[in-house]
Amino acid sequence: MWIAGLVGLLMVGLMPAVGHAQMAGFGHVFQAAATGTGNGTAANVRGYSLVALQITTSGGPPTFTIAFEGSVDTATYVTLMCGAPDLSNWHAASSTATGVWRCNVAGLSSFRARISTFAGAGSVTVTGVILALFPAVLG
Repeated sequence: MWIAGLVGLLMVGLMPAVGHAQMAGFGHVFQAAATGTGNGTAANVRGYSLVALQITTSGGPPTFTIAFEGSVDTATYVTLMCGAPDLSNWHAASSTATGVWRCNVAGLSSFRARISTFAGAGSVTVTGVILALFPAVLG
């Protein structure tokens, strides 16, 4: 009987950790007040699993297309499908509006938010957070 009570006590103590994840990451600026097309600054995402982006504008506003791209060899970039956090648009290769996007980068070495088209006055900025998700460690 006392063993069942001990196991129950241990399980209650462990329950909050079950299903939770720990996050580690860093911020990055992909495009800083850009006023034309360009690759911007790619982020090293090796060992990370998610990029969360925020696209903002100032002035104008300009019309633009931000292409989501990833690379394994850091030289050849291919289109990535990203999604809006509210799941209103999960399979998007690019964005033409301000907002927040999430991109799966697991297994990639590099990620960039390239401005493929740009017109008008003003500028566009793309900032992000690169995250690694780890399962909770019991200890």
